[in-house]
Amino acid sequence: GGLYWKEIMNGLSRDQEFYEIIVDKYDQNILYLAAEREGVMISRDGGKSWSSWNEGMVNPVPATNGNNVTRCLALSADGSTLYFGSFKSGVFRRKISK
Repeated sequence: GGLYWKEIMNGLSRDQEFYEIIVDKYDQNILYLAAEREGVMISRDGGKSWSSWNEGMVNPVPATNGNNVTRCLALSADGSTLYFGSFKSGVFRRKISK
């Protein structure tokens, strides 16, 4: 009903900024998060718990523009691929299996 906020930090370090969160196009329980120190995190249970999703990346630090955060995560139009823009390590993509 939107009457209150509920914290969804289990598995995330509070000692960082969180830049972008994306809800999966086909499953609202799957969330993708760009975290300052932890890179890409994934929750498969609507934010009740989080785990790292950085396999295959070097230096998975999100790209930001100083105080102005840019979009560092993007989901393809068909929901099959997640893109991540990193700080000085390039752009990465990962297929999302359904």
